[in-house]
This record gives sequence, structure tokens and C-alpha cells, in this order.
Amino acid sequence: MAFKIILKIPGIKPLYINPDGSIWASQREHLLFSEDGIKPFIKVASYPLNLLDVMAKMSRLAERLFRSGFHHAVPLLDGNVLTVSHRRILKADLNKGTIHTIFPFPRGSRPLSTCRTPDGKLFFGEYFGNKDRESVNIYGSFDNGDSWEIVYTFPPKTVRHIHGIYHDPFRSGCWILTGDSNSESKILFTEDYFRNVEVVAHGSQNVRAVSVIPMQDGLLVPTDTPMENNYIQWLDPKTGGIEKVFPLPGSAFYSASVGEYKVISTVVEPSKVNRCEHAMVFFSKDGFRWKELYRQKKDIWSMRYFQYGALVLPPGKNSKPYAYAYGQALEKDDNTLLCWNLEECWQEID
Repeated sequence: MAFKIILKIPGIKPLYINPDGSIWASQREHLLFSEDGIKPFIKVASYPLNLLDVMAKMSRLAERLFRSGFHHAVPLLDGNVLTVSHRRILKADLNKGTIHTIFPFPRGSRPLSTCRTPDGKLFFGEYFGNKDRESVNIYGSFDNGDSWEIVYTFPPKTVRHIHGIYHDPFRSGCWILTGDSNSESKILFTEDYFRNVEVVAHGSQNVRAVSVIPMQDGLLVPTDTPMENNYIQWLDPKTGGIEKVFPLPGSAFYSASVGEYKVISTVVEPSKVNRCEHAMVFFSKDGFRWKELYRQKKDIWSMRYFQYGALVLPPGKNSKPYAYAYGQALEKDDNTLLCWNLEECWQEID
């Protein structure tokens, strides 16, 4: 079944969806805003280009090679916006219309996610190759991103890197996801801003994840492994027990809550187990019954140099039923914003 795409805009990347449905997005070095994704995107700030940025603007393939542009964004309680770019955290001053670097990453090109708690605290975990299994840090900011400090450290040889940190509104704390080997793959929880960290589940590829979706009674955990078949799973936070819910054709990097719906997307990351050539999006109303929403084939360019094929789901929790995705390294959707009305799509199923 093919579901209707209600919006398709080349050159626009959605970065964050606000609860009211408004969108922070980007177009190269420009930060954009739209009240609903349908009304025009307005340029609100820009950052000065360095030499690498100028080189990346030469072509779309150069942009992909140099991983240029914004990767995700987080609105701040001071009214400004934090953005993550290659090797640095940036802050947009919306009054001045400028964007400046506030924190260069000591290791790695960027974290895979940035967590903001309801009271405005910010956290990210280091993501880098870590061949020698050095210690890995979690950084926090308590002043709207203006300064950063280490708030927690995993000792050497305990984890390779951190896949994500996510706030859980039902349990008033944060989930931490790590990888990659069985012993390094862990799902942890903190309810006191990393003063104490509890291991909830660990020790297998079943707990190797990049994103999670907190729900009232548990946690949806889509796996990210090239070594085994991937699944959407249900985690009981009290016991750490995991139940397989739905098989996935590849590793899942992205997930989102959209109105009363849950959305998860897979990437094209070929291995002996994962052979699917399409990035795919799945959606569900209850977290247990899942349907395919969309798929698109990986383009011809090398994944090593020009990125995995993906349908990137922007962070944020939209209270409206509009799901957004960004096509990356795909045949027909590269560098393109896509949108679906999930309410209408689900009605077609029922």
C-alpha cells in the first residue's frame, strides 16, 4: 500500500518539530522556521562559512562527503536554538540572526543526539571510533548551551561510544544507549542528572540501539545491529525484560512520537544479515501493530564516503499527526523534506 506524501520540498532539512507543529529546519548554512511546514520557511539565522563549508557548497556530493550543514537542533528555554554541525555545537541568536560556535567536540565528528530536559538542561554523549576503547564521556550544559562540562564518564573498555540520550517524561529521567559489542551494548537510566546511573539491560545485540520511544508502561527499543536480525522491541523498565514486537529489514537509527502515533525508520547499512537496499519508515498507533509507511532505494554513491541511505526522522514531539522525514543518499529523495498525515494513512489501513 502506497500512502500519500502531502509535502515534498527539495533542499530543506527538518531539524526539530515543536509540539505545536512548527518546524526548525535548515538549508545549508541557514537556519529556517515554518509555522507548520506548509507555510513558507523563513530564514532566521546564518553562520559564517569556513573553508570546508565553502568547498562543501560546490555540490551535493561534496556536502555529503564533508558531512556539512546542520544535523539536528534543539530549541532552548532562552528563546534561541542549539544546533549540531560537523565537529561543533552552534548556537543561533535569533535576535541578531547569527550563529556562532560554542563548543568544538574534543573527539568524534558529532553526537548522534542531543537531549534537552523540560527544565532546560542539555546532555550529549561522545560518539567516535574509539578503537582502543578509551573512556567515554557524557557532557552537560546548565546554562542554555553556553558552557559544557563532563557529567559522567564510562571507564575504559566498558563501552565503545554512546548512541543516544533521551528524556523520558513518564519516569522523569534520561535513558542512555551505548554500543557496540554484546558486553558494550547497554540501556541505562538516570533520574538525577547522571549522579547515579543504573544499568537496566545489557549484554546482547538486543539492547544495541540508537533511539528509543518512552511510553506509559514501557519503552520501545528498535535495534541497530549489522550482526543479527533487527526488531522493534518492548522493554519493561522494572525488570529489564525485552520482547520482540516487529521484525525490521535493517538497522534502525531514528524514531519519533507523532500525535498518538509512533514512527521508526531504518537505514541502508548492508551486512551478511541486513541485505535490504531500501531505507524504510514504519508507523504504529499502539506500539505493537506496525505498518510500512514508505520506502526508497539507496542511491549509487559509496556509503563509506557519501553516507548511508536513510529517512531521517527529526527529534521533537509533534502533537499533530504530521510525520516528517529527510531523505539522505536515496535515489529520488536525497536532500528532500517529506511529510505524511498519519491519521489519514491509518484510516486507510482500518
